[in-house]
Amino acid sequence: MDPEGVAKFRIRIRRNMPVKHGGRKATVKLRVRRGLPPGATATFKRKRTRKRFSTLTVDTGSAASGVHRLRIRARSHGKRAKGRARLIIAPIPSAEFEVSGDPTAPLAPGVSVALDLTLVNPQTREIAISSLGARVSAVTAPAASPGLPCTVDDFAVTPFSGTYGFQVAADDTTSLSELDFPSGQWPQLKMIDRVVNQDGCKGASLTIAYDGTSTVGAP
Repeated sequence: MDPEGVAKFRIRIRRNMPVKHGGRKATVKLRVRRGLPPGATATFKRKRTRKRFSTLTVDTGSAASGVHRLRIRARSHGKRAKGRARLIIAPIPSAEFEVSGDPTAPLAPGVSVALDLTLVNPQTREIAISSLGARVSAVTAPAASPGLPCTVDDFAVTPFSGTYGFQVAADDTTSLSELDFPSGQWPQLKMIDRVVNQDGCKGASLTIAYDGTSTVGAP
């Protein structure tokens, strides 16, 4: 089943004891003894029943994906029985989104400027951002020469330092600033201050490559 879903199991009760108590069947008490993954909850439609059937409902909540083997215990007048159920939760699907950004100020040797990233969610469901990346992929430097080089090695990007798992609404565009992340947590683009003459980087323009990952729905 999909994550954050609800699974239902039909529990059949077969008695091998004689009917007592004025012709009524003995009450059977049901519970999930073990195997329920953390983050999930389990409820019985009839936890105490004289019926032949009961329904076990499992709300997977934040439970991890994988195969979870539930162990069900039944008790009635000192007698015990066991049942088993297998709950299979699929991985949270990844989702495509677009990310872009520009420096908020000009660069200079030793200076860092923040990158306010813009995030575009084209999906019909909200997504949770799980990673963001940025790097200088190319440099165009008209003033560069063999004696005054300017390359991608003259620049560095410090990654986003905020808490991941934040969400972008369906079919929405937002930015780190609109999501109220302080600029100190945004990716930081820096020109490395070297001991050599860096006049070759004067008037240079940079191409910045962005990437990231996200999942559909809550993290």
